[in-house]
Amino acid sequence: RSVMTQNPAPLTREQEDACTRILKEELIAATGCTEPIAIAYCAALAARALGKRPERISAWCSGNVIKNTKTVTVPNTGGLKGIKAAVLAGAFYGDADRALETLAGITHQAAEDIARLAKDMEVPVSLLNTGHALHIRVACAAGESLAEAEIRDNHTHVAGVWRNGELIQADEAPQAGEERAEPPCQLSLALILAYARQAPL
Repeated sequence: RSVMTQNPAPLTREQEDACTRILKEELIAATGCTEPIAIAYCAALAARALGKRPERISAWCSGNVIKNTKTVTVPNTGGLKGIKAAVLAGAFYGDADRALETLAGITHQAAEDIARLAKDMEVPVSLLNTGHALHIRVACAAGESLAEAEIRDNHTHVAGVWRNGELIQADEAPQAGEERAEPPCQLSLALILAYARQAPL
């Protein structure tokens, strides 16, 4: 019989807790596809650190991020696509406190302004020479002031935010050699199905 039609064995408390913990670690609310939203989040962090409307913006992304973003529509921008649109939306209208929902509050009027900025403002985008598959860096400048933000390894890990060269924000980095703890039980289709059917909502 197929696993889908069998009655799964009752979950142990250890199995239920392990599955719940994995869900809490992996499920993060996001507005749209995660790569462009992570770029927008990074830009919002840099713009907030700058503390004024950016006059110049540059972005650097790993090859994997570029590949996954260049043809993707950026949410709430009226159909704009790609890295430049994500950077502009995040830098000018993103809410850095909302992480992967940074663009959720963009209004129709803001979307129109983002479209205008996309036509009028140059945003150099460069390949970031990195060993990290997910790596984003955005710099925002106005006058003599410069702010930079960097996201690395996962979509919400803030590797650093700098204002005029001074580090002002950074998430705790994993220690060298530290690996993610293995779950106390072996995941399987049968266990996942049992969890879906038996765990309290």
